[in-house]
Amino acid sequence: MLFPNICDVSKNLGGVWRRNFPEWKVEYVHFPQNPESSHALPYLTAEFRRLRDSFAELAGRRIGDEELRESLWTCNRNRALIRDLARLRLERPWAVTAAEAW
Repeated sequence: MLFPNICDVSKNLGGVWRRNFPEWKVEYVHFPQNPESSHALPYLTAEFRRLRDSFAELAGRRIGDEELRESLWTCNRNRALIRDLARLRLERPWAVTAAEAW
């Protein structure tokens, strides 16, 4: 389970998750505090590499750049389809029920 390390509530939620599901891996993504800094991009790149290594260890295999690109494409496609579904429900709410949408 991946949590953003953006506030105490988020950090505490990760702690609660870890306590309730000790068999699950818990990671935090740490975003740069100043995104305008010249150090922000190298920092974030290193943070994403750290997470990739952690998840690779969990998976028991290396995670390559092509697999990441594929995964991002799939996630972005899923997000686009969800946006299309939300738009459809706004324009023609009778066409898709809430239960069907979920």
